[in-house]
Amino acid sequence: MEALSLRLPGGRPVLEKVSWSLPPGSKLMVKGQAAHEVTAFLQLCAGLLHPQSGRVRLGGEVLAPYRLSHPFLERGALAWVPAGGGLLANQSLLANVSLPLRFVRGLPRAIAEARAMEWLERAGLDPLAGHRPHAMTPQERWMGALARSGASGAELWLVDPPQGGLSPAMRRKAWEILGPVLESPGGTALLAEDGPWLMDPPRHWLHLENGTLTSGSAP
Repeated sequence: MEALSLRLPGGRPVLEKVSWSLPPGSKLMVKGQAAHEVTAFLQLCAGLLHPQSGRVRLGGEVLAPYRLSHPFLERGALAWVPAGGGLLANQSLLANVSLPLRFVRGLPRAIAEARAMEWLERAGLDPLAGHRPHAMTPQERWMGALARSGASGAELWLVDPPQGGLSPAMRRKAWEILGPVLESPGGTALLAEDGPWLMDPPRHWLHLENGTLTSGSAP
């Protein structure tokens, strides 16, 4: 982030002329005065929100408004897991997880769907492979987005908390997917802090407060 300012409609500034960088391999919990500000911060990092001033670079390339292509995104390096899952409503869960493998990774359909099923099994969602998002709970949709990100082999994970939290069984399944990312020296992740949804959260954190961005770590 380069001298970046972000203000939400009718709200206080989320960031005010902030310059900051996230080194590869970092794992951070993101805290804020309000959950929607943390969500906006993650959306900003994903290129889904654009600042009033300043620039965001992802993998060294500027995330510009209305830019139709970006090398980091085109190679499937970004995992965006929104609170509601962000699945395509007109596609089955299996299709949602396999489509990035087909159209970003270039895998044949049969291979992409087989790999997607492996990740759905890991997430405990294989019985729902043929379901569309409207027939799933918010937690199941979120887990589906997590499986999609794991299948794609993403380098940078931006994860908002699931709506309504997770059951103990789902927390274990989520850790099977996120745990290797958080334990790998090469994995990079920003995780929104909102209740005990993760079994072993990172010790380091970012704090959004009154337009500033500070960092620290648990004792």
